[in-house]
Amino acid sequence: MTKNKEAGITVKDLLQLVPIHLLEQTAEETKVNKNVKKLTGEVMFQLLLMGVLDSERLSLRIMEDLYKSKQFQLYAGLENGTTTKHTSLSDRLININVSFFEQMFHSVHNKLSTHFPAPVIKKHLIVRYDSTCISASAKLLQSGMFNGLPNKKSGEHTMRQIKATIGFNGLYSQSLKIYSDQSHLAEDLALTEAIEQYKHTKDSIIVFDRGLKKRSTFANFSKEGKAFVTRINPTKNYQTIKTLHQVDTLKTDTLSFISDQEVFLFHKDKRKLKVPFRLIKACNTITEEELFFLTNVYDLKAQDIALIYKSRWEIEVFFRFLKQELNLKHFASYSLNGIQVMIYMILIAAMLIMIYKKLNNISSYKRAKLIFMEGLDTEIVRKIVELCGGDPEKTPLLKPT
Repeated sequence: MTKNKEAGITVKDLLQLVPIHLLEQTAEETKVNKNVKKLTGEVMFQLLLMGVLDSERLSLRIMEDLYKSKQFQLYAGLENGTTTKHTSLSDRLININVSFFEQMFHSVHNKLSTHFPAPVIKKHLIVRYDSTCISASAKLLQSGMFNGLPNKKSGEHTMRQIKATIGFNGLYSQSLKIYSDQSHLAEDLALTEAIEQYKHTKDSIIVFDRGLKKRSTFANFSKEGKAFVTRINPTKNYQTIKTLHQVDTLKTDTLSFISDQEVFLFHKDKRKLKVPFRLIKACNTITEEELFFLTNVYDLKAQDIALIYKSRWEIEVFFRFLKQELNLKHFASYSLNGIQVMIYMILIAAMLIMIYKKLNNISSYKRAKLIFMEGLDTEIVRKIVELCGGDPEKTPLLKPT
């Protein structure tokens, strides 16, 4: 993989990890191009990827203009002067096979993670799980869940929302579940399903917040061999089995530890779970709040368990990046099919930018996205120079970035 002195990795290097033959192979496997000649899966993938990276508020009209641009037509290998309409793009998003984009999401993740492994904590891969919601007017978004009370005057809900539950390992979103039905408004159900669907390795630890609180789910995770760390609300509703470690003298920058015990928890109806857990109590030295960390991991120190839970905050930062820089908060399509396609494409774009940011030591996501797009523009200009019989290596202005 090519690198240069100024950059840890170039845009060209990253794009080579998503080669056209991978798109073509996936398109054939998913039959995404059945009865389609113009807006093929490969073209839609390239159009959406460039649109997500290049536009602050991607819309069907912007996609129409981007498709017509000479820049995109050269990038996608289209004939000069090819056009399409925003209505055609809308119809394609409504009907296109989502499995093509889902497979591409997993393929890109597998390729990138092979070359650039995610960071670990105490030799463990930490997979943070959480959900984020995207809202729109109920008049525009026909499918979706309601949250909150209906309008007092009309008696109807004015907004609907789609929930995306993501598993994030500190560098990549490695799993995604998209929900639109009302039952999945509850995090107990959404997070549990998202965690259950992914095959976690023995060295991974799952981290989630207090939205998932069913004691029976914790027990199932233990029975299935899924290591986890979470927080529960302060409670006296547990039975101490034994003290594991004396931790009353342990302190971190913000925590003072109180106890480290093996316990039995109780259901809401006061039935005792027969599966034991490790319960670590600590006090926030700044707010004086008492914190309860629950886990089924016994071979790490109490402060390591607290550190792993603290790393959960990185998924909140990741969600902010998706919404502020890749515009996850905005719908380019109001069909559920189109929404799923867009979320997969946003996560694929996020992987590329996250890697580019990390390896080139770029300070912010906004700058990483901007510099990445400049690099993509440079690659297109280099291609133009080569097509005209020139040598792009002769000018430092066209040096890969």
